[in-house]
Amino acid sequence: MVCRNSQSVCQIKQFCFIILSFVFYSLFSQDLLANNYLSLLQEGSALRYEHWNLDRKEVTGYSNFLQIYQNEKKQWLEQNANTKPDGEVFTRKQLVFTDTGQIQKYTEEDLRDVYQVSTTYQRSTSETVLNRASEIRIFKQQLEQGTVPLELIMLHMRFLMPELLKDKEVKFPIYASMLALELEEQGLPQSLSQLEMIAEPIKKRNYSAPWGAQEALQVDLYPASWTVRALLPAEKSRFRFVIATSAPYLILEFEEGKTRHTLLEWDDGGSKMIDKIKPLF
Repeated sequence: MVCRNSQSVCQIKQFCFIILSFVFYSLFSQDLLANNYLSLLQEGSALRYEHWNLDRKEVTGYSNFLQIYQNEKKQWLEQNANTKPDGEVFTRKQLVFTDTGQIQKYTEEDLRDVYQVSTTYQRSTSETVLNRASEIRIFKQQLEQGTVPLELIMLHMRFLMPELLKDKEVKFPIYASMLALELEEQGLPQSLSQLEMIAEPIKKRNYSAPWGAQEALQVDLYPASWTVRALLPAEKSRFRFVIATSAPYLILEFEEGKTRHTLLEWDDGGSKMIDKIKPLF
């Protein structure tokens, strides 16, 4: 920096430049960072959902969630093992968060189709690596500000509850990495994998939760675009959640397509010995 005034004036200019740079960097960083889910992460918290096929009227499997804090790596894990009715695991999923609750990475392994996918999030960019039958594909996607990865949708719906309880619709963009891959394969722009959604509070109701009667809010989630809603059947574009109205805003039930997922068990981890918590995989 060239200074034509006294040394004191030069120092003031340098100081102002440093402060402005710091403020700009802070604002820029906040815009690019993901939502903070720290309030929804609890060491040892475990959830178990039943999958019920609405057409066949039968149980098709279960989802088992576990949250763990890795002190040595200063990071949070949320693991999800999906099982068949007999207990056989068919998919393993894992979310990795910073110690402040921001998403870093998502991994998924499908033991039926034999593929592995890993998506890393850094600021406004996602990088997905797909390994299918030893064929590896890598692709990157620039994300809009405030985009919510599809694999975070359950946590995000809980995150939105304070606003939804004010009877307000909430709009936000979602991103589906696997859809981005399919679009690329078909020669279509990957930007179509980012979709503006509306979370609409419908009505409060009493719900019989595993621990007793619970007030809950029904929330519908659907594309903001009328065109998208017209092109897609309702079972593929509209989702229904029943969420407890008190913190930590557990999802008691949700429907996607022809499957209803119902919460069967919940352990907040408060009674567990931290050093005895074992990962699901």
